[in-house]
Amino acid sequence: AVVSTQSTGEGKSLDLRTFIAGRNRLENPGAKALSAAFSLLGTLEQIEVIQNGIQYEGIAAIADCIKHSPNLKILNLNDNIMTPKGAIAIANALPSATMLQTLNMGDCLVKSKGALAVAENIKGLTNLKELILSYNEIKIDGGEAVSRVCSGLTSLVTLDLDGNHFGTDGKNKITDALGMDKISLLKPGLDNDEGVPSD
Repeated sequence: AVVSTQSTGEGKSLDLRTFIAGRNRLENPGAKALSAAFSLLGTLEQIEVIQNGIQYEGIAAIADCIKHSPNLKILNLNDNIMTPKGAIAIANALPSATMLQTLNMGDCLVKSKGALAVAENIKGLTNLKELILSYNEIKIDGGEAVSRVCSGLTSLVTLDLDGNHFGTDGKNKITDALGMDKISLLKPGLDNDEGVPSD
């Protein structure tokens, strides 16, 4: 339906800027169809698809959509089944999202591998204000890498890394990586850290 309405009856392009569909069942087919439409439009500024059961195939389609959405400011993928593979796909598309202000990948099973990819690809996002990577089973290496990069992002006001697998030593490394003047970025803090998992 979105694809078929990319132009109006008067020949004008559809200027769709916001799409929010939380807690539905878009899953992979829905995510792929919407992403194809959004890529054609190229006008999206806000995409929020919280808790939609989207797995790698659908996440990869969203990643492709990012590359065709130069005005994207808010991307909220919270509580989908992204996994590290999907997180890497999103991360690799981030350099195209130069206007991005909010990136929410919380509760998406990003893990350390995905967090490392995010850290590598947000370095040039000078407009980023909020980065949410909470409850992702991220270990010390991923959290430390993200924190180190975030310490240099002057626009950032919120970094949410709570609920991951850092442990006491890891939390100290994260605050050290941020630096004393940037510890205030950690919101809500690291009080719900789940500790280092026992193998």
